[in-house]
Parts: sequence; C-alpha cells; structure tokens
Amino acid sequence: MSIPKSYGGHYYTQEKIRNARLNIQSGRGKDIAKEAISKAKKCLEKGPEFYWFAVTSCKLPRNIHTNFEKECPVCGKEMTERFGVYSWIINTDSIDWKIQCPNCRSVFPSNDFKSYYKSGLDSFGMFDPEKADPKFLVNEMYPDKDPGCFTDNGFGWTNDRGEVWAFAAYYNLFGIWTSFILNTLSYLTDAYIYTGDMRCADIGLVILSRIADVYPDMHLTDFKGWKPYYNNDGGTGKGKIAGCISEPGITETILKAVDLFVPLIPRSEAVNILNRLYRENNISYPTLDNQSLSDRIYTN
Repeated sequence: MSIPKSYGGHYYTQEKIRNARLNIQSGRGKDIAKEAISKAKKCLEKGPEFYWFAVTSCKLPRNIHTNFEKECPVCGKEMTERFGVYSWIINTDSIDWKIQCPNCRSVFPSNDFKSYYKSGLDSFGMFDPEKADPKFLVNEMYPDKDPGCFTDNGFGWTNDRGEVWAFAAYYNLFGIWTSFILNTLSYLTDAYIYTGDMRCADIGLVILSRIADVYPDMHLTDFKGWKPYYNNDGGTGKGKIAGCISEPGITETILKAVDLFVPLIPRSEAVNILNRLYRENNISYPTLDNQSLSDRIYTN
C-alpha cells in the first residue's frame, strides 16, 4: 500500500537527498556526515524499545528550571553564577532521571525516580502518578539527611520553608524530550540523508508513532499554578511539550522527521516493530499496517 504523496517529501525532496549524498561521495561535507553518523550509531545501539518507552505523556510536568531563584538546593545561585542557566549535567547514555549540579556536584532527586516512574506505567506504557509505588519516594543518596530530603514524585521536592525544586520536571524536558527524543530524531534524520540506512527510519518512525500517541493531549495549562512552574511561554501558560516560545523549534524537528520518514514506511520495519512491542508489553491496540501508521503520525 502506497503512502499519500501529501504525507512527506516536501522539505526533504529526492533531489535534496540525492545532492547531499553526491556531496558526501565527492568529499564535501564528509566531516559533517561522519559526525552525524557517529551520533546516530549510538542511538541505533539503544534499539527501538528504549525510545518507545522514553516518550512521556502530559501527566508528568516539564520545566526549564528546577527553582528559578536558587536552582540548586545545596549551593544555590552559585551554580548559575559560575556555569549559567540550564547547566545541570544530564547523562545522555541512559535514562536515569538524575541531574547533577556542575558546581557542588550534588545529584538530584535523591530517590529512585526511575523505578518510581516504571512502577506507575499504565496499560499503554505511560506514567500514571496514581499507580506509582510510594516505596520509591525515599532518600537513598544522602544518609545524613531525612528520608524525604531531595525526593521527587514528579511534582518536585519542598523544603521546610515551602520552597520547591522541580528535579524530575527539569529532567523530563531537557533529558527525555530534548536529549533522548528531539536530538535523536535530528541525528537519525541526518544520518539517513547521508547514508540511506533504513535502521534510522525504523527507530525514527517508532519515536514519531509514540509522539503521535501523546502530542494531541500535551499542554501546560494544568501546571500553570504549580509553584515551581517556569517555561518559555511569555507568562501565558501556553505551549504543549514546552512553552509557546520554544514549541516552534520542537515541532520543526518533529515535522522534518515526519517529512523524511513517513514516505519510507512501506520499506521500513516500523510496523512490525510496533506491533511486536504492543504484543510483548500486553498493550491492547489495533494491529497497525502501513496506512494506519502513516495516518496516525501525519494527522496527530
């Protein structure tokens, strides 16, 4: 079954792709291609299941600061004074839900949020805070502190003065969505253009399918009154994955991947991979075919 021409190939035309590969073959842009392929290789090694489970729903907040006034609960403003904003260290090799202060080297949250998140997955593989097991909300990193110190259930940690730090929400935006979702789509897109490696399309389509599951319901309005809420929204509370000022850049990355990968669905293994993931994880979802997958990604 063919995919409607309107579903892709507008930005990444066949002529553009052909010219890019000819340039690489002639030696022009060779270093750029080498870097893109190297980054994509690390993504391919993680496999499609890693990225399928990586995408988070609207039930977990996303934030550009942990705490706008102090940022780090241990060294405070000294972190941003020395290293600037958005300087938290995030491990991009695996999803550990931890951020580290570049100044005092403290790590947050103190609880095993990774296990907490996993315990709260619903029948569709998405986090539901009402299902999550509170046994994972205990400080495991700072024995000199109380059991609740620096712990986060997805909605931040509050100290005895009522100040709130959004560790998990910061990680959700910059770790999950920026590093593991959007950057990966960019790497896979570039690598496919340069090489034609269909494995890039396979994982790219798995990610796009999962984004299509959650994107229509993404918003920030539920979190506007949340004390540590801070996003690039100009004070409007508008946006979906991020604030409305940042959202255009996010959608640009997603739409470029849609334009490139959706026309490749008939040649990819994405449908088989997704149907297998549904079966293996006992998720009740209609069996996909090329048309239904392309329709879902393009329309959502």
